[in-house]
Amino acid sequence: MKKTILIVDDIALNRELFHDFLDEDYNCLDASNGLEALSIINDTTLKIDAVLLDLMMPELDGLETLRALSQNQVTEMIPIIIHTSERSEESTQLCFSLGAYDCIHAPFEGILLKKRINNALMHFTYQKGMERILDKQNEELLELNFIRENSRDSILKTLKTIMSNRDPYYESHAANIKEFVRIIAFNYRSLYPDCGLTDEYINVISFVSEFHDIGKIMLKDSIIFKTSALKGQELENYRQHTVLGKQIIDGLSIIWPKEMHKVAGNICLYHHECFNGSGYPQNLSGDDIPLCAQLVSIADTLDAILCARSYKDAVPFSQGVNIIESNAGKWFSPQLVNAFTQSKQEIAEYLHILHLNC
Repeated sequence: MKKTILIVDDIALNRELFHDFLDEDYNCLDASNGLEALSIINDTTLKIDAVLLDLMMPELDGLETLRALSQNQVTEMIPIIIHTSERSEESTQLCFSLGAYDCIHAPFEGILLKKRINNALMHFTYQKGMERILDKQNEELLELNFIRENSRDSILKTLKTIMSNRDPYYESHAANIKEFVRIIAFNYRSLYPDCGLTDEYINVISFVSEFHDIGKIMLKDSIIFKTSALKGQELENYRQHTVLGKQIIDGLSIIWPKEMHKVAGNICLYHHECFNGSGYPQNLSGDDIPLCAQLVSIADTLDAILCARSYKDAVPFSQGVNIIESNAGKWFSPQLVNAFTQSKQEIAEYLHILHLNC
């Protein structure tokens, strides 16, 4: 099927010349000025594939016509090819700045004219094809993201249910850590603005902190529910929950956004590492421990100290604070403890609001 070219020129002889060059390969329509051209282009019953536009015309000249087409974004959908005897660089640059695809200077040969028009049509056809492909891919990506987000929510909800069934303290422990992490992280950022803790990153850490002990669902009941201190092989098996947690997170990598997956894995694996290298499973020390894991570590330790369990009594908040602060440079970095100290009033208010016996 032939493409349709709109020839816009106030001189009838020029239009006839264009017809002689183009009629064999294209359907050609005529307009004698810019106003007629705009009317034809805006006619929804016609499909214009390209426009040959003269610059020097009465009523509405080529530049004003081009400006109107550009403002209506027509130049993004139809190639506008300027034909003119004006050879100034300023005029040519102005045409391109207004959205012209090409500029042909008279006199020109018919074969060259058809080649330039064909190139313009091929370019726009390719561009529209790519846009359709990208639109389809974006639609598919949005659908995939929707499916992934719903799958993630469903899977994480199931994991929380499993963890709650295995550990009666899980829900309150996870909720406390989530809030402790948020409070301490914001105070850490206020003390150390260059630490990289953006609002979004803090929200990610806080969200995935709920799954820091997910590896425990792989441990034996005899370890999980033991009311006395773990020793020997039982202790070693218990410590494997960090590695098992990382494996579970990696096994679910498809449901996590990339950054969230990385943070969740680091938290599971490293939340029992200590600043002085005495932690597990890899005996990391100092800044080798990811900050996200350090934040969860101090929050986890605080909640473990404060709250009553079947094997221990609750510890007063002031005593828990002293234990945390006395371990600056040992369990936790001095900077992290500084942030904790700045956070303790807010944490105390949070615990009081919940009426927790901690």
